[in-house]
Amino acid sequence: MSQDFYSKRNQVYLDLEGNRVVKLFTRKESYKWEEKIYKVLSETGFDEKPHLLDKDPEKGVLFLSYLKGKTLLDLVEVYELESNIEATVVLLIELKAWFEKFYQALDNSCLFYQGESYCFGDVNLRNFIYDKKIQGLDFESVAEGDRNQEWLELLARFLLYRPEKTDYKYKVLKSLYNQLDIKDKSYEQWLKTIEEHITVILEKRSRYHDLVISPEL
Repeated sequence: MSQDFYSKRNQVYLDLEGNRVVKLFTRKESYKWEEKIYKVLSETGFDEKPHLLDKDPEKGVLFLSYLKGKTLLDLVEVYELESNIEATVVLLIELKAWFEKFYQALDNSCLFYQGESYCFGDVNLRNFIYDKKIQGLDFESVAEGDRNQEWLELLARFLLYRPEKTDYKYKVLKSLYNQLDIKDKSYEQWLKTIEEHITVILEKRSRYHDLVISPEL
């Protein structure tokens, strides 16, 4: 028996008998890349992720340890129902620390050239589990990019989770900003940059929707 997990690109399910997550990739290139990222993270001692238990290169399958916690999106939705601003801010600060440790692990790897700046790529809160600590999932989108902008994109996505752009969410951002150690912009400028990311995200969603509706285009 198995339990399916949400995934746009791949088939991901929990093998209940083996108590492990099976990730079957639709593209072999994505399989090879994510397998490499697991190798990179393991060699640098980064443990805030599932363990890679086994692999099947022929079928393009990774077998991962099962994390039993809640996704960060699930937690954020609960906190909003409870109007718990503080808990959401703490969670986002912990997530920022996760990113900083993740980036350091990539920078310390001998499998990447020095000077390359790799980002997580898919900053959807569904891609993070809280199981005693924050742990990341889905590393196939790791790519070179701007790490500061990646964090702001994550906050833009936070605003867009339903219900979108609520007073509660903006209060969370204000409280989060006040607790940041480094502030290179005013709150208004910082928020404006996040809103600019929202515009980009919505444009990408619109193009994707058009492609799905009219695949011949």
